[in-house]
Amino acid sequence: MKVRMVEEFHPGGGSPITDPSKIDVHMMGVGFGRDTSSGQTDPGGYPIPTDINPFLRLKEMVSGAMTPGFILTAQSITLGITAANSAGFDFVELQSSGTEWAAPYVSVAVPSAKITIPQTELLIDTGLDYSIVQAPQNVQPPCANNSNGGCRVANSQEVVLTMSGLQKPLYTFTTGGQNAPQSVLWRHHLHNGKPFINTGTYALREFDYLYDAKAGRLGFHFH
Repeated sequence: MKVRMVEEFHPGGGSPITDPSKIDVHMMGVGFGRDTSSGQTDPGGYPIPTDINPFLRLKEMVSGAMTPGFILTAQSITLGITAANSAGFDFVELQSSGTEWAAPYVSVAVPSAKITIPQTELLIDTGLDYSIVQAPQNVQPPCANNSNGGCRVANSQEVVLTMSGLQKPLYTFTTGGQNAPQSVLWRHHLHNGKPFINTGTYALREFDYLYDAKAGRLGFHFH
């Protein structure tokens, strides 16, 4: 398995740090369809190899004996897709970006604020206990406070994510309520010109998540 080595770190695009003891990086990305994913170009202009995702590079996957992909739940990670472990999931097809599968889109609605944002790029994150929304300018629900150029969405706001191909909403929560992210940060920095939502990890309380890298599909098993 290839491991990508980093020789220096530029926090926030600032001066480089080369002392490993001073580099604070504590997340491992295993997703897809991001501009930091395999096959893309990093912020320094260097190509990112296409075969460095550790969840998709088991020797059985490389040989073809195992279908590359994974299943994430709130309690576990399963590597490799089989007919048995994928039973009971609702599937949606992904679009190809040329080098890998493109990120899916959802519609984000805040009915109490009469907000609907279609074609919002989706990231289901397992590393954050809060959600992040990057919305078009002048589209904003009630805020509890503003910080760092954005807002923390006020409590009691229902947020509904729907995805084409699913028979029910993907994720519905009320800010400040049960199974909601700890907070929702609402900002206006579009990702490649598109709105974006990071669900945070609490979404996995509502469904198990499957990524089939061979067939190009996502699966959701609702609780």
